[in-house]
Amino acid sequence: MKKKIMVVDDSQNIRMLITNALTKEGYEVFPFENGFEVIKEIEAIAPDLLLADIMMPKLDGLKMLMALKNRKETKDVPVIFLTAKSDVKSVAEGINLGAKAYLTKPIELDQLISKLDAIFKNSG
Repeated sequence: MKKKIMVVDDSQNIRMLITNALTKEGYEVFPFENGFEVIKEIEAIAPDLLLADIMMPKLDGLKMLMALKNRKETKDVPVIFLTAKSDVKSVAEGINLGAKAYLTKPIELDQLISKLDAIFKNSG
């Protein structure tokens, strides 16, 4: 069965790039433009992982992660942040909130795929 990954980024180009790359790797990908859409759809999709930007309008990735961690139905969904925010404070905040990994843009697709493989290998 294909692993399901939700991708949330306000950039359509980045969503398309990640969706195409992960689809070629055999993942089932669900792209979203903002955190509100993710919160609304996450239980219906039941993803194996969420790949999220931090800097998004309406609801940023950190607030989205906090909302997901506060719901028993979504608290265990692994989250990887993929963002241009690379300062130490932002990285620490993301990890402290429960993100499994923190990758910076520009996107290195090989690094992202390796990280996904490692997370899914360790999760059984």
